[in-house]
Amino acid sequence: MIRCSEKTCPSRTGEETPFFNVSLTISEEREFCKHPMEIPAKQFECQYCGSAGEESVSRPTLGDLVARL
Repeated sequence: MIRCSEKTCPSRTGEETPFFNVSLTISEEREFCKHPMEIPAKQFECQYCGSAGEESVSRPTLGDLVARL
């Protein structure tokens, strides 16, 4: 799972659903040259704040939720 690397981003704090932009290369046969699962998280860009993505095991962590208080 990918999450935004910016701890205060609404997509990371749970206020918004996370969405990311990433460039994909497609062959002339319309096949992925590199499957999205093979692209490093840091190459995904958060739609809300523009920060890089990072690997995450789950949705907002307890630490993320406590930081909002």
